[in-house]
Amino acid sequence: MASIIKVDQIQTAAGGTPTAADLGITGSVIGHHHHTFATQQQSTSDSFADVGDSSFSYTPKSDDSYLYILVNAHINVFASSDTSAGGAFNVLVDGTAINEVGSNAYEIFSGRPSSEEINEYARYIKEVRYTNTSTNAKTIKLSYRKYGGTRITFNYGGNFTTSITVMEIAG
Repeated sequence: MASIIKVDQIQTAAGGTPTAADLGITGSVIGHHHHTFATQQQSTSDSFADVGDSSFSYTPKSDDSYLYILVNAHINVFASSDTSAGGAFNVLVDGTAINEVGSNAYEIFSGRPSSEEINEYARYIKEVRYTNTSTNAKTIKLSYRKYGGTRITFNYGGNFTTSITVMEIAG
């Protein structure tokens, strides 16, 4: 014989709302969002700027969780006549860079011994973890900048897709 338990509310012994830890579900995925964009986004700036079409909103299910954010980006760096071309990108939550790349650092780089054209295409992966403390909606987006060279481009020619996946993990 099968049993069915139906409840309207679960409370702690003290009458409060239980946390994920109280219920024994820490470390479990409790929310998920997958965002993609395929439009070409390009910058010739040495300063960080928002990557167009990368922004989206995610509303956490819990105020005691963390957001695991995975970016799978197609990036092109180009220099018409230089010894190097590169760049960097950040993941931002509500305007704050998570694991920010320093102002003089680069993650994407191609160098040559003499000045010639550099035209590198590659797929780059970035993972960050954001400690979440509220159920307020979060705006998640990317920013990027070039380093040396002429430009940095996401989804060159609109022929590629960049994805951002958020997994909310119970705290």
